[in-house]
Amino acid sequence: MSRVIGIVHRVKKTKSQEPRPTMVAIEEGGKVKVFELATETDEYDFSKARFPVKWRDVEPDEDISGFRAHQCKWRKVRRDEDVSQINIAHLRTVMDKKAKLPVTEQVMKVPVSFEGLKSGDKVAMMLGGSGDIFAGRLSIEGEKTGAQVFRIPPFVFSDLRLPGEKDKKEDHLALLRVFKDRPNLFYMIRPPDRALIRVKGKLQQRQEAQYQRIKRQQQIWHSLIGRVFLDEDKHYGDLEGEVADVYQQAQDDDSILQNLLAQEKAAEKDLKKAVRQLPIWDEIFKGIDGCGERIAAGIVASIADIRRFIAPNGAAKLKKFCSVHVMDDGRFPRQRHGEVCEGTPEARRALYLLADQFNRRPDSDWGKELLRRKLALREKHPEPVDVEVMEEGEGGKKVAKTVKRYTDGHIHKMAQWRTLTRFVEKLYKQWSRIENERSVA
Repeated sequence: MSRVIGIVHRVKKTKSQEPRPTMVAIEEGGKVKVFELATETDEYDFSKARFPVKWRDVEPDEDISGFRAHQCKWRKVRRDEDVSQINIAHLRTVMDKKAKLPVTEQVMKVPVSFEGLKSGDKVAMMLGGSGDIFAGRLSIEGEKTGAQVFRIPPFVFSDLRLPGEKDKKEDHLALLRVFKDRPNLFYMIRPPDRALIRVKGKLQQRQEAQYQRIKRQQQIWHSLIGRVFLDEDKHYGDLEGEVADVYQQAQDDDSILQNLLAQEKAAEKDLKKAVRQLPIWDEIFKGIDGCGERIAAGIVASIADIRRFIAPNGAAKLKKFCSVHVMDDGRFPRQRHGEVCEGTPEARRALYLLADQFNRRPDSDWGKELLRRKLALREKHPEPVDVEVMEEGEGGKKVAKTVKRYTDGHIHKMAQWRTLTRFVEKLYKQWSRIENERSVA
């Protein structure tokens, strides 16, 4: 009988350095075993079915070369201890992370029993979040061993928790129950899904590289302004020219910034390569004028798996997820004071950038669609009007406020979001068709 494995991936330490291991629950023959994967190495070992769970004492003259050092249990040798009585092959020198000094350790135990992914296993995990890469790793190994990895959207899983399962610390156990009761709510990871996971990872790397580069530029700028404005030694003379010129030279001379620029360029290249390897890039995004790899990556990485939207009213669900739906009061969602913006911010940002590209390309198909909608809105609302709206003021009290509606700027924004609504509808139709064809094949 195949085993069912529930896994809740967690970032290994909190900001306050408290341990948060990945939790694993394995059910086999009606019995459940729980394990903690404290490090990324533990996760990798689990995927290779070599995560140690039992150890034995080392014999004094035993050859331990066949064991992986990180899987053995070691003790720190005291500085006043006579090591001449210890088998030299059982000693190693490592760096003490706290003292930042080399210390000697002696192996005490070696592993004798291992756990991990086996043939026939069915793994249940959450869709998205920090567990994407681990899920992809398990899927790769699963194709070799005959195991399968399934994931469920967090918002679906949340509705299925029982009263006694509200503590998220027990989600690895709850996943076992939900998978056995409702396997149809889970989506199996396949090679195309791993390609999407790679895109999401490359996008995060590119964003981190960009953040570090901008941070360094700001450091250079503030340091430069302090030196220029408080210069008493005439290093800058009378500063012939603009401060911007000195700033540019300071950037060119900064080796740290130049390294960060090179990293950002490499991350950009890797991201584009990963996006181009997606089947939906050639079939959907490549032909859209203004939609480059970066914008496409932001859209597909936030959606992750179109299968979770394929259902009755699937297009409406995707539009709400992307924040391009019309709310009950007729407005489009956006961040307003005192209100929660519905949808996913990452998808909304990527689509906003895409709309800007449509605006810059009035002769493209979607650029013409944007212009058509602007003209239709202006015909319907030929003049700006004053409208009284209720907004949250101090103390949470609603206060009346007069705002202008249907100005040129307002019409432009309305047309942008209505164009994006149409774009997401078409995206759903195309992507779900590709997915259905893949499922049939």
